Amino acid sequence: MLKDIRVYAIASRFLLEGLMSLALDKFQNSLSNGWQSDLFADCVEEVYDHTCYNAVRPVVVEAATTHVHDLITRDTFIDLLYRGGDFVHDFVKRLHKSKVYGSSSS
Repeated sequence: MLKDIRVYAIASRFLLEGLMSLALDKFQNSLSNGWQSDLFADCVEEVYDHTCYNAVRPVVVEAATTHVHDLITRDTFIDLLYRGGDFVHDFVKRLHKSKVYGSSSS
């Protein structure tokens, strides 16, 4: 997964649209099971450290949102959330929009 992110970042820097698309497709495919890996948090950091807003950020946010109930039990993901930053901002906005936790009535 990390390789695909790095290829995307380099392709983006040099405006290689075809390579960007290929790297994004490969990354999306690897995330179908890769979100379960201990490397998922590293991938999120790599995406947010080496890319500006682009097509890759929403992919990791969507994966995190979709699998939040499993990821929230992992220390690597909790550590990622504690560090804050743009990912946490995007993640919380997406969680709210998706209503994964629903609304509580008080």
